[in-house]
Amino acid sequence: ANTIIDWENHTEGSRVYWKIIRVGGITKSYQVFEDMLKGFDREDMVALSNLVKEKFSSAVLSEDKEKALWVELKRLFEPNADGVL
Repeated sequence: ANTIIDWENHTEGSRVYWKIIRVGGITKSYQVFEDMLKGFDREDMVALSNLVKEKFSSAVLSEDKEKALWVELKRLFEPNADGVL
């Protein structure tokens, strides 16, 4: 599988998606976190988690969809952590 190199929020009409960007410019959009999990292996989840952590270590969570992704990944990798938003 091509490695995940970036992600962004993507809006179509009133719907907001997570747009996952892989090596070679391959993209796929997901609206529901569980759908994303179905298509990802552990390597994908680790790469995405690292990208999200990197972005949010230097930025404020500004959009609900960004917060949702951060929370879901935190739950996945740190199920007993007490996260504060």
